[in-house]
Amino acid sequence: MTAALSPPLRSRTARRLGAGPPTWVLAAALPFLVGALVVWPKRWLPVSDWALIELHTNDVFSHRPPLVGPFSRYGWNHPGPLLYYVLAIPYRITGADPRALLVGSAAIGAASAVWTARVMFQVGGRLVGALTTVGTCLLVAATPANFRVDPWNPRVIVLPLAALIATTWSVTCGRLRHLPAWVLLASFVAQTHVGTVPSVGVCAVAVVLSCRRTLVSALPAEDGDSTSYERRLLPILTAGALLVALWLPPLIRELSGPSNLAPLLRHFLDAPEPRASLRGVFTAAGHHLSLRGAWLHAEEPADPFVGAMTPTSPLRAVPTLVVWLGSVMLAARARSTPRTRFALVVGAALTAGLVSVGGVTGPLYPYLVESLRAPVMLMWVSTLWNLTLPARLIAPRRWAGWGRSKRIVGEALVASTAVAAALAGRSADPPLHQWTPAVATVAPPVVERVAPEIASVTPRGGCLGEVMAGLAARLEAHGSAVVVPSMFAVHYGPHRLARPNRSHLEVTVACSDQAAEVLRQGKSDPQTRLVVEYDPLTRGERARLEHLSTRLRQAMVDRAERWKRDLSRDADESFANFGGAEPLPPVAEDLGFADDILEEYRRLIDRDTYRTVVVVRDPRRRVQGD
Repeated sequence: MTAALSPPLRSRTARRLGAGPPTWVLAAALPFLVGALVVWPKRWLPVSDWALIELHTNDVFSHRPPLVGPFSRYGWNHPGPLLYYVLAIPYRITGADPRALLVGSAAIGAASAVWTARVMFQVGGRLVGALTTVGTCLLVAATPANFRVDPWNPRVIVLPLAALIATTWSVTCGRLRHLPAWVLLASFVAQTHVGTVPSVGVCAVAVVLSCRRTLVSALPAEDGDSTSYERRLLPILTAGALLVALWLPPLIRELSGPSNLAPLLRHFLDAPEPRASLRGVFTAAGHHLSLRGAWLHAEEPADPFVGAMTPTSPLRAVPTLVVWLGSVMLAARARSTPRTRFALVVGAALTAGLVSVGGVTGPLYPYLVESLRAPVMLMWVSTLWNLTLPARLIAPRRWAGWGRSKRIVGEALVASTAVAAALAGRSADPPLHQWTPAVATVAPPVVERVAPEIASVTPRGGCLGEVMAGLAARLEAHGSAVVVPSMFAVHYGPHRLARPNRSHLEVTVACSDQAAEVLRQGKSDPQTRLVVEYDPLTRGERARLEHLSTRLRQAMVDRAERWKRDLSRDADESFANFGGAEPLPPVAEDLGFADDILEEYRRLIDRDTYRTVVVVRDPRRRVQGD
């Protein structure tokens, strides 16, 4: 029976049932399934931003659910908490296991990839569906291995943004039944990272205009049948109700205070730091729109000292833009409305994303432009799809006669890229996995001593964003309430601020350079209840590091004194030629240190970064003699 169906009827039947080639659906999800399976057996205790994500995810089922999104280093939160609500489902199912955040992130990526492939197949057909799946797999294969499971908000939105662009195209082609899915994707992307709001706004304009056009065309004539109009109005009303529900938490936050929208707007309207402006836009365009764009390789060139993206010429983007514009003109010339519309939607979303880069203040770090990977990938999908038009137009019968061969080649290509993407993630580790031994060592004794009392957690030294958040997450997961100083209100939420005139257990977390000092203070304080230390170095390695540090400091002092003497001995000549003076000799040569000694010192210093000391002090404890 199936073989007797004509191709148009078979196509309509497949689209009505929502069926897509099973290979594509499996291929789109395979890298994320493999990533989740790889990281699940590994122990992971999150720190830094990931520990804060766990804290707020744990709040979802509490009496104080989160009302805003992840914190920003600029002093405000991203618009909404939808990321936490999505991650809360696997987190609660697994009994508050931190690894559920990784599985939840993988589920978000897999669902977004599958939805994108399905929508592209339903609207554009088998070819563009296969191209999209291959592009998605290439994007995932080129990113760091833990990208597949990373719940960090700059990364978790990349594939949902691609799904949003695809759904926008679907709605503009008249498929209003996808409108509720569009609202869900747009809300998730915009709430999770404010940098995507311009791209979401462009998509929203296209969707609103399309809905208006569709409804106007379906208006019943006088005394006519209104069934078609009502059928098209239903998904719009459903999407509107869903929009209100998804944005209710941020609205409650604005009404109940403190406002998150005010500092967010103030930052973009009157930023205290210089903006990236056109230079940042050109840098992002050069990196992402070159023929070997950032979506095809994992690491973007960055300044070794600051970590910011290195400036690059926007001319690197010219070949890509020329090819894309040529393909758009080709689609328009062939009067292929779906292809032209898809190219324009992708181009508008990418342009809005680049414009948002110009509003970044401070250094332009690579993670701030992660979301550009999605529209750039879809731009190449659109370009390749449009470039197949000449074959269709010049030799339509021969093109149609290649149907079976095209299908075999396409599915083989999809399967091979999916397997390659999955294998690229076989070495994935959870984010900042190297901090897990430190948290695993200090957290259990602290939890045992503190729970279920209220703990006031403060950092010292390098623990400002790492172990402090990880320890706070472990305390709350075991029933303790955590309060923090006011400077961390954006990170932990206003309900976790320490109240004046309230005495709590004081938990001080110190790392690296401050660890030794806090350790000494804790052992000499009679009100201390617990001192616990994690030292990644052995006693011999610790003594060796102190010896090398002393030698290096003394050599640096001697070097500076020697340089000053050389300058003062011939001051006139030195000052006359200061602008063109030769740089100081390399440290290894000038200080008399061999390269292997310096390499040993670097290794020890890197490991010493994870040294952690936690002191639990009870100010309510009476000291003998008081």
